Amino acid sequence: MPHGTDLLPRSSQLGEGRLKTKRKCGVAGRRESNSFASLAAQQKAKGSRNNLVVFAGPLSIVPMWTPRLLVTVFALGGLGGALFDQIHVRFGVLGYPRDDYFAQSWWVAPNFGLAALSILLGSVVFGSALRDAGQARRRDFVEALGWFVGAYFASGLLAAWPMALSAGYVAAWLLRVLPRSDRRLVCLHSLALALLGTGYEIVLSSAGWFHYSDPHLVTVPMWLPGLYLHVGPLGLAFARALKARSAVPAAAAATAPASALPASDLAPQSACSPN
Repeated sequence: MPHGTDLLPRSSQLGEGRLKTKRKCGVAGRRESNSFASLAAQQKAKGSRNNLVVFAGPLSIVPMWTPRLLVTVFALGGLGGALFDQIHVRFGVLGYPRDDYFAQSWWVAPNFGLAALSILLGSVVFGSALRDAGQARRRDFVEALGWFVGAYFASGLLAAWPMALSAGYVAAWLLRVLPRSDRRLVCLHSLALALLGTGYEIVLSSAGWFHYSDPHLVTVPMWLPGLYLHVGPLGLAFARALKARSAVPAAAAATAPASALPASDLAPQSACSPN
């Protein structure tokens, strides 16, 4: 039968073994905790990336250019632009050398689709400087769209009075823009669209793709830049709505609690768990 002195070394060895085991478990637990924190960060970042794409420079916050968004903007822009162009065709404001459908050429709808994408991209670039994207309202976009539809109809109804139409476009645009707090940004965006849009139509009409019946500025009417002025507020309203819509899910993902993660991720298995 062993004496007490013979049991002391074994007890001491057992205590040291348990101490080493606890130290290993502590290190493993810290590693698992760090791993879990990293997993949570990845989950949040993944949720954020699903809604936002962050670029350097002026594209500080830009909605993700998903195929669905691109196709939707192209399709709606092409269809809507072709329908608006029918106003000019039916009122005799312009014509096409080739009549493929409804007195328009086949390229009209795709051309308007590409123009819609270009205008949206430019509007997002200008809209990235807006500070109040979270206050965007659907009414702002509907109101801007209503102004643009009215301006387009006026270009067909009042095309016989180009000077009065041009003055009316500018006056209406100033009444819309001057009271706004972001009037400087809207003015720059609208003027850029007026310059680029008018120049683009001059190039196309000079190449013989279509013709205006009463041109004044090279091959386009004098009121055309005024019509493009009203595209500026519409594009910015749409860009602001997209920015606000993208910012909400991103903020929710950034502040999501850890309990939102799957249970398998919340409770990582440990080799040191008690049996």
